[in-house]
Parts: sequence; C-alpha cells; structure tokens
Amino acid sequence: MFTDLEPDATPLPVFLEVSGRWVETHGQDLAWLIAERDAGRLAITWVNHTENHFYKPGVPLDQNFLLLPGTDLETEVFDVEKDLLDRGEMPSVFFRFPGLVSSPDLVDKVLALGLVPLGSSAWLAKQQFVKTGAIVLTHANGNEPEGLGLLEKWDHGHRSDLTDGTWHWLGLEDWAQAVIPAL
Repeated sequence: MFTDLEPDATPLPVFLEVSGRWVETHGQDLAWLIAERDAGRLAITWVNHTENHFYKPGVPLDQNFLLLPGTDLETEVFDVEKDLLDRGEMPSVFFRFPGLVSSPDLVDKVLALGLVPLGSSAWLAKQQFVKTGAIVLTHANGNEPEGLGLLEKWDHGHRSDLTDGTWHWLGLEDWAQAVIPAL
C-alpha cells in the first residue's frame, strides 16, 4: 500500500497505529516496514493502539473497545510498548483509541500515562474526506479495503500537487513544527 503512494519527500512519513497482537502475529509485515524504514523509504512513527484492540460486535460503542468492563488500561498501553521495545523499535508518545471510542475519564487516564491521544479528521472508509490539515485514517492492514482505495485514488489525483508542494505528507517533525508553535 505505501509503495503506491507518491511521497512529496523521501522518506514517506507514516504514523502507524499498531496493537501488540498485530506486532506479535505479523512478523513478516513488521519486518517489511522496518526494512522500508531502514532503506530510507518510510519514516515511521509508531502509535500505541493497545495490546489487544478489544471489540465486541453488537455491544454499544459507549461500552465497547477500551470501555468494555474489566479492561485494564495500563496493561493495554504498556504491553504494546514492551512488544515494540522488545523488537528494537521506539514507541512514540501518541495513542489512538481503538475505534476512536473513548470517554473524558479515559482520555484523562491516557494523558496521565504520558501519552497524547491522536484522532482523525478524515477516516476515509467512513466518508470523511481529506482537507488541509487533515489527519487521514485508513487501515493499511486491509480491514477496510474501501479506505485504502480512497487513499490511493486521492493520492493519484493529487500527484502534481504533491510534486509541486501544494500538498505535503507531514511526518512527526513536520507536525511538531506546525502544531507546537500554534499552542
């Protein structure tokens, strides 16, 4: 998927939200991502996406994902970080709630753990579209083929904008320069 995108600079910056379960069960995919990073084609920012990414079909969102009764937030947060560190990878300070589902109390707890919740203003499979300053969300693991198709379509339609500098893929350093001074 990443090889089909047109970087406006190399390496292509990507924020990859990974669960510990994904890290543990997708060794070849993880190795490919690391090799792409090491070859200078990707600039990866690892985003914590919980250890298990719990989800129960049919359960209302306000009681699902990390809001499921009995969920241990600290285990969900720290175990994925351990998984990455065990593989020599450095987790970032960013955290994305599974399903983008949270509560004010849960956000406060994540912040107290030293993490910065990361949202999305353009979840492509949910018909939220790319606009200036958007944080684009698509599931590169193939869970949402529609979102991948929309991202590739957007990218192909904006190749000249990426080439001439009208649009940019922002990485961690770009993001920090753009956002932190505004705070």
